[in-house]
Amino acid sequence: MDGIVLSIVIPIYNGADTVKRCLDSIWRQGLPEKDFEVICVDDCSTDNTRDVLFDIQKEHPQLRIFLNKENLRAGGARNHGVREAKGEYIVFIDADDLFYNGILQFSCNYLRGGALDVLMLDFSRQHSLSEAPKTVLNFISTQVLSGCDFVKINSCPFGPCKFVFRKELMVDNDVWFCERCCCEDVDWCLKLVLKAKTIQYLPKIISHVIINEQSQTAVEHKSLRTVADKFYAGFRLMELLDDNVVKNDHELFNYVKSVADLYYRQGVKYMTACYSSSSDKVKIIREYLTNYTSPSRLVKFAQNNPYLFSFATNYSSCVVPFLICIKRNLFKR
Repeated sequence: MDGIVLSIVIPIYNGADTVKRCLDSIWRQGLPEKDFEVICVDDCSTDNTRDVLFDIQKEHPQLRIFLNKENLRAGGARNHGVREAKGEYIVFIDADDLFYNGILQFSCNYLRGGALDVLMLDFSRQHSLSEAPKTVLNFISTQVLSGCDFVKINSCPFGPCKFVFRKELMVDNDVWFCERCCCEDVDWCLKLVLKAKTIQYLPKIISHVIINEQSQTAVEHKSLRTVADKFYAGFRLMELLDDNVVKNDHELFNYVKSVADLYYRQGVKYMTACYSSSSDKVKIIREYLTNYTSPSRLVKFAQNNPYLFSFATNYSSCVVPFLICIKRNLFKR
């Protein structure tokens, strides 16, 4: 394999305080300069992220910086980075996370020769650098599988930072992230895996995900826009049921439908924690839930009684966030 093996793509929004720590975890990997590049895409940050990046670039020529002209969220920033990437393989990381020591060099060496479309790894989650990391998910099989078999045997992770994947797999198949929304990675992960002819999971940690109190997962129940994005993710997954590969495989079809239902149920659950205009809630319910049949009683109630549900959830929004806070403190999730 000639040229750049690995393009590391980092979407950044207001990451001035953390991006240097993330980049330092790359420089410590011991990768030969010819083997990799780092692509940082600033998504219209309002802090001094850009100044920090350009200062770091003076010492590290492998760092390439791109500036979004409008805020496209993480999905749009990743799309931008992939389009600019020169490497055969792509790996994502968020600006507040860290790569595990030595994992990028291992990945480059393992992927030389291009035998795999996707290498799937693990990540750990921790609330601070002083906390012991906890591996999030392990899979059953470490065999080289087709994407369809991988989903049926191992399921599919919904975290793009677990993937080291061939760039052409995403580009040639038009598997782009949904932009200007959260939950953009749900359908992307499934679509990419299903396009893979060869994918392998190895029980190695690629990155440490550092959770902070203002991260998207920590505040997602507070915004009606995020609730809508949960529904929109379920909506996109339901569209995937029309894909011939999924439609003609009963096991795959049921799996994708179950994930779609999960996101619909999450959207309804988070709506109970979110205070907003009842008319806005009704609009979202009618836009995304009208043509969907769910086994969930709560989802059915929201579908059949949108005004009553919206009115009632504005009262419940005083209590539910408190319960969510207790859950996060007890289970660190």
